[in-house]
Amino acid sequence: MARSDCTELTGSNDGNNSEIERIFLLYHKELFVYLLRFTRSVEAAEDLLQDTFLSYIDSYSGKVEQSGIRPLLYKIAHNGAVDFFRRTGNELSADSDFENSYPPPYENAEKNEIIRAVDELLLQVDDSWRSIFYMKVETGVTYEEISQALGIPVRSVKRYMEKTLLFLFQGMKKKGFSDYFILFLAL
Repeated sequence: MARSDCTELTGSNDGNNSEIERIFLLYHKELFVYLLRFTRSVEAAEDLLQDTFLSYIDSYSGKVEQSGIRPLLYKIAHNGAVDFFRRTGNELSADSDFENSYPPPYENAEKNEIIRAVDELLLQVDDSWRSIFYMKVETGVTYEEISQALGIPVRSVKRYMEKTLLFLFQGMKKKGFSDYFILFLAL
């Protein structure tokens, strides 16, 4: 999304929205990746990304300290993704374009197979666990930021991440990926 997209979101083309534009440019890519992994739908991720920034603009713009913006955006995005799953009944839509765009073109077919297996397993865990995993692994958000975004203690975030990793390890082991999966987590 470019400058015109941010202008479309803010409804203004004057210089008064430079802070919103800066925030958008800083966080839109990582939030999109997070939402794409969470929803498995490019269209849904795009819609939720726009909703995330519109919600931020409407309710929080100029009211949040710099250090709290990223966790707040993740909280808004997470809540939107959870609502998406509630509306869709935790199932992927039949017209999902995710399969056509994912996984990215890696040179290693085994890595693609591992990624698909991990994604299948993650669909079986609690939404908040999946969200924590994607925030930490996909976008590198700190445990403290995840804690702020989800409104749960840092200790709980770490415990849920540990449980998710254990679930993934056990699931991957059942699928015969144990050796590969350990290497995959190290990457």
